[in-house]
Amino acid sequence: MGGKVSREAKTEDLITDNIIHGNEGASETEIAKVSREANIHQFVCNLPDGYDRRAACFRVDKSKG
Repeated sequence: MGGKVSREAKTEDLITDNIIHGNEGASETEIAKVSREANIHQFVCNLPDGYDRRAACFRVDKSKG
């Protein structure tokens, strides 16, 4: 797994779904490793649902930069 996002995050998906896109067989260890490389692991772990949180909770307005 690489640390590069190659598509728009789907807001109806879980955070995990967006991380493993293109590598659906990724293990929890691989997901955590990639998340650490992207500096999001601690943040995600502190969420109420962790990696099972829906990405829709983090929608941003791209027009505001």
